[in-house]
Amino acid sequence: MTTNQAEQLTEEQRAASAVFQLEDPSKYSGFEPENEASAAAFVTALAAEFRSLPAAIRAALRQAGNAGELLSEDRLQGLSELVQNADDTKATTVRVRVDRDAVVVAHNGRGLGVGDVMAMATPWLTTKAEDSEQTGRFGIGLQTLRSISTTLEVHGGPYHIEFGSRELRSIGPLGIEPLGDSHGWTTLRVPTSGEVDWQPLVSEWLDRWDSSALLFMSHVTRVEMIEGGTKL
Repeated sequence: MTTNQAEQLTEEQRAASAVFQLEDPSKYSGFEPENEASAAAFVTALAAEFRSLPAAIRAALRQAGNAGELLSEDRLQGLSELVQNADDTKATTVRVRVDRDAVVVAHNGRGLGVGDVMAMATPWLTTKAEDSEQTGRFGIGLQTLRSISTTLEVHGGPYHIEFGSRELRSIGPLGIEPLGDSHGWTTLRVPTSGEVDWQPLVSEWLDRWDSSALLFMSHVTRVEMIEGGTKL
């Protein structure tokens, strides 16, 4: 075994241990991936942990996630949840762009941690339940994105993750022009089909983010649409 192989094995072991510790936060060692390889190892270990759950529990989690699209009559409620989550990370700016095959949202708030990844992977779970300053603390908001797509890509720091209707997995870096600086921004990509023209719908949604709406934000002061959209 080469030195690099030994180091990778150690990193995989650390990642698997972190996943196990998340089941009991009192034992959590504070593991946070330092690079993309380490982050991928953590995501892979977390996915394996979900696959090892009894079939009935996996089915219940899928049903809970699928129910997310029924939580609101507004098909774009999930985008509002993304803004709220950005505010919870102390972001000041949120940018939105509609590409041919995706709606892309980016913010300059605090980067992802392992607890955030765990919460996003598990319907109804939240890392915010004990934090009264974070209003998106009920752990269900992002599930409303299912009214747009069954998958969500998250790119931030060392993480490149796809959350699917059945599983999460580590993916490659974001292969599109970023909405923010290459460092310090978190980008969420919601893949879309060609069945709906999302550009006018997202523009109309963004128009609702006027000054009065931003009064309810603690940190976000600007929500803007890139490439011809409205800037507030």
